[in-house]
This record gives sequence, C-alpha cells and structure tokens, in this order.
Amino acid sequence: TTSSLDFGTVVESSDFVFPITLTNITNETVTVSRFAISCDCGRVEPKTVTLSPNTQISVELHLNLRNRKPEERLSFLRSFGVPFVCHNERGEAVFSSKISGKISSPIIVDTQDWSVGSFSELHTENRLKSFLVKTAPGVESWRVKSCSMGWGGSKEDNGQSLSLSAPQKLEINTHTSKVVLETTLKGKSEPILSEYTFKVTITPDVKFDQSVVQLGLVDYGKEYPITIRLTSLSNKSIKSVMFPSPPSGITCKYDLESRTVIGTIKINQKSTQKVEVPVLITLDGIDQPLKQPF
Repeated sequence: TTSSLDFGTVVESSDFVFPITLTNITNETVTVSRFAISCDCGRVEPKTVTLSPNTQISVELHLNLRNRKPEERLSFLRSFGVPFVCHNERGEAVFSSKISGKISSPIIVDTQDWSVGSFSELHTENRLKSFLVKTAPGVESWRVKSCSMGWGGSKEDNGQSLSLSAPQKLEINTHTSKVVLETTLKGKSEPILSEYTFKVTITPDVKFDQSVVQLGLVDYGKEYPITIRLTSLSNKSIKSVMFPSPPSGITCKYDLESRTVIGTIKINQKSTQKVEVPVLITLDGIDQPLKQPF
C-alpha cells in the first residue's frame, strides 16, 4: 500500500518533489527494484528500496511539471495524471496507482522551444529575443529575479514581454541559463518563484556544405575525390584556408574563386576508417583564424 498519490494544487516547477510513503502489509520482505512512471517527466529517489514485513519507507518522486500538451500552452490551471507502478526483482507489479494533481501557473512564457536563437560565433551583438508573457488573474506584478551564466533579462512592454540576452563570449555549443521570475499576487506578501531554462546555440561561422564526407564502400589503395564548398554565415570574405597536419592519405587545397575545398583521400587500411581533417580559416577583418575540422 502507499499514501495518497494526489499532490493537490501546486505551482508549476521543473523539479517538484512529492514524498511518497510505501507500506509493506505482507509478512514477507519486499524489494522494489524499479519504479515505473509512464512519462519522461519524473524519477524516484532512491531508485530501489527494500521493506521488511509490516514496515514503511519514504521515497521522493521528482516531477518536471513544465511539460504541456499543445492545448494547454496558455492554461493557468491544468490537470496532471500519470500511472505509477512499483516492480519487484522478478519484474512483477507489487503496487500500481496514479499520480495526480493540479498545476497552477501564475505566469506563462509563451514559447515552445525555449530558445533565444542560433548565432554565428562571430555574431556577438544582439543575441537577444523577446517572449510574450501572460499573467493569471490575481497577479499584481512580476519581475526578473535572476539569470544564471551571465545572461541578462528584463520586463518589457509594461509586463507583456520578457527580453533575454545571451553573453557575447560563448564557445561553439548550446548554452543554457536558468531564469527565475518572481510573481506577486494581490493580497499576498510572499512572492512565487518560477524557474525556466532557456538556451542559445553558437555555431561555427564558416559552414561546409557537408561536414562529413561519406565515401561508402571503397577499394583499398585507390584515391577518391573530395569537394566541399564553404560559406560564411556572417557574409565575410574567406581570405585563406589552410590544412595543418592533414591525416595520412589525404591531400587538400582551397580554391578561392569557387570557395571550394578540393582534394583526394587514399584508403590505406582494409577497415572502416573515420578521420578528422583540421582546418584553419582566415576571414576578412578577423585576425584570429577559425578552427573548424571536417
């Protein structure tokens, strides 16, 4: 048996912790080796438990209550419900129920991808985006309480939008920031904190029309041509392309007029090969060469 699995009405959160008490009402020791939740929104800690006869133990169910169905995108109050099953070491279900409750959202950021955008590594200015914000009835005010990882955030358009900006110095990768919004309800002194995770993607400025050259089934000892066209996302002129220390069997040169890497690869091993060719690219107006392999 277990305690009630209805958590009532709670504020939307990315890590809502719901304590659950399990009771072994049998005269035998029961080991729960796996907790199954029919969504990717939750996990149980600890992952396994053993209960002696007629004893209790508490576990914590961690739920991400941010996920919404398309029809719930702008709902301030929505229902939650997922099956919850405890399995023993033999894979048998020793308990099954349903986790249910209501999720309250005093403030809604109207977005589906939670992304500020994708930018070239050379596009350091204006890495920002505005998101439409809606507040539930009874909300007096809201503000941006904090942004992690050096991001900036502000309330715009009299509270109808949230503006976020990513830092200028970011490496090529996808970066995230936890943004905390503080909402004050009318007649309530204690504010409500809502945490969101936003992302920004920084990409190489020079794009190959194919970053992976797939040769397929080839003959040992035979040379095969390589042709790769280059494009600068910032529309800067490509001054030079160098290939320092190319792998054995690979020769490359860059044709400035056609913006194309032309070369050959010779297969020297009778096996599946995957090699990386280092490339240094110099753009007009950029002192430091860009490193980008293919």
